[in-house]
Amino acid sequence: MTINRYKIFDAVFKSGSFTKAAGQLHLTQPGITNAINSLETEWGFPLFIRSRTGLELTSEGKHMLKIVRELLQSEERIIQEVNNINGIETGTVKVGVFTSVASFWMPTIIEIFQSRHPNIDIELSHGTYEQIKTRLLDGELDCGFVKIPLSSKRVEVVPLINDRLKCIISKQHRLAHKKIISFEEIKDDPIILPPEGGDIDVKEIFDKYDTEPNIKFRLIDYNSIISFVAKNHGFSIIADMVEIKNPNIHKLHFKENVQRHIGIACHPLKSPATEKFINCVQEWVENREQDL
Repeated sequence: MTINRYKIFDAVFKSGSFTKAAGQLHLTQPGITNAINSLETEWGFPLFIRSRTGLELTSEGKHMLKIVRELLQSEERIIQEVNNINGIETGTVKVGVFTSVASFWMPTIIEIFQSRHPNIDIELSHGTYEQIKTRLLDGELDCGFVKIPLSSKRVEVVPLINDRLKCIISKQHRLAHKKIISFEEIKDDPIILPPEGGDIDVKEIFDKYDTEPNIKFRLIDYNSIISFVAKNHGFSIIADMVEIKNPNIHKLHFKENVQRHIGIACHPLKSPATEKFINCVQEWVENREQDL
């Protein structure tokens, strides 16, 4: 069937290997190869470039992959709609998450969602704001947490929260006697940041005040950043949703209005499972905000 060849095309791209795709789909490698060859013959152009470093999509392959993914999403939506009409809940929701949402929101949200919808699977894909947006537009994700406004009319966005950004310092820091500071007071101090791409919120603040950050370390996760700050190696700027339990951390609010707007984006024609997941997220966030 053609739809199976489309699934194979998508799987080969995701895995980067015919062998890995065969294992994931429980097919033989010759079967995978034949499916890709038949698509290339039917369409009249190659889909992949084979090289020593692996498989890469041709420009034609990139174009067709977007269309194929739209079709696969439509097929999944049809299956879910039919099951929904028959009173059966099934499906998979592919969700894009950035670090703070993955660490501090998703464990509870997934627990609540799967207690209500045990037959709907959630697949998480971690990335930066830009990576999540790209995967949404490429049809790789059903929905994703994003920073808004989002510069695309191809997806719809449900606003969730205005998340304030706060400054964290060690209790030994020279400003530890304060609760509120201006950005000017600390902008020249050594700062500890996540890797490039995960520091967009902080970079925007420094850009706004036409200042270059004095970067001392880049660390991959919040726990590491918090530990280094607690030892007075520098300060950091993190979102209010990030939970801090280290007793050696002192939190400061900025006099300036420093915040990020968070929403969840999805395709306009979303599946029943995706709609249920988004409704669950909205409900949880609203209850959380009321409890704060």
